[in-house]
Amino acid sequence: MKSAEKINWHRVINSAQNWLADIAIEQGDRDEAQKLLIKGLTVAESSNNKRRLARYQRSLARWEKKWGSVQKACQLSTQAINGFEQLGMTRDAEEMQTLLDSP
Repeated sequence: MKSAEKINWHRVINSAQNWLADIAIEQGDRDEAQKLLIKGLTVAESSNNKRRLARYQRSLARWEKKWGSVQKACQLSTQAINGFEQLGMTRDAEEMQTLLDSP
């Protein structure tokens, strides 16, 4: 990440943060995942990148389901599903629906 920052690979850094956050969630690193997701979501919202925004919403829904509010997880899942469907990303939308439907 630091090497990428030095050469201004902002797009790569932002995408990598989402993947790193997903890994942190899987490994149970709550604080690191949250830090990466909040930073990445802010960038996705400010750049109006709908694909990236939907992916961050997906990851945040997973985070919320694991450590936060089930209600917030449902809200984020629905937002991600809507975003994926608008972008024609049906596989991603189906994956989110599975998360939404699981206990």
